Amino acid sequence: MRHFAIVGSGPAGFYTAEALAKAYGDQARIDIIDKLPVPYGLI
Repeated sequence: MRHFAIVGSGPAGFYTAEALAKAYGDQARIDIIDKLPVPYGLI
């Protein structure tokens, strides 16, 4: 199993998480870390 940490929950972070999930499926653990309490960054 691989573990990925993505810093930032903006659009790029979500696209990266989606690409990793498609590439590794159940063999990946993906954490998205952001300093803001809501997703999608400053958009």
